[in-house]
Amino acid sequence: MKKITTKAIITARKAVEKDRKYGSYSSIEKIIYKKYKYNKDPAIVALKIAYIDQTNSTNLRMDKNITIAKLAEKIMKIDFDRRIRKGDLTLVDEIASMGDRKLLSFASKYCLYHNHNGYNKDDFSIYDSIVRNTLPGLLKDIGIKKTKTELCDYTEYCNAINSLIEHYGLNSLEHPRRDLDWYIWWNYRRQASPTLKNETK
Repeated sequence: MKKITTKAIITARKAVEKDRKYGSYSSIEKIIYKKYKYNKDPAIVALKIAYIDQTNSTNLRMDKNITIAKLAEKIMKIDFDRRIRKGDLTLVDEIASMGDRKLLSFASKYCLYHNHNGYNKDDFSIYDSIVRNTLPGLLKDIGIKKTKTELCDYTEYCNAINSLIEHYGLNSLEHPRRDLDWYIWWNYRRQASPTLKNETK
């Protein structure tokens, strides 16, 4: 495993920002979630859901039991705007629960993009398979044993991220969760399966 340092994390962040594809997504997201950060208009909510599904390969459109309209309706009913400002992590599991499928990747991204871009906060971590599959090795390096299965729980996943931030003294960064997420994804994405390589952060 690569050594985690503040310098290495800043280097990864700059690499993402300079990347022709991923850097452009990041710029667009800042505009979208600042200009349209509220979740009262079903058309706006639906467009934001579709944007995440298209650019992040969350594959919502592949599930016939999930529709953008249903997701938009759910988000609009859960007092999302107030709770996202507060950094309410329970939003992720609440949005993610859709029938038999748990949409942790989508829900964490919907929450993080609003919290980070709309309010310049750092309360959420993106959940995806690249980071989840890398975390056990990173945690082992600091004496913590966690399995991939355990990290399928969003609370455990966030606790793991927080453990790395605390151990490596990353709280000096303005957005340590967002930056650590980018660092792990950027450095380990090529080890993931081909279906995950196109996922943006």
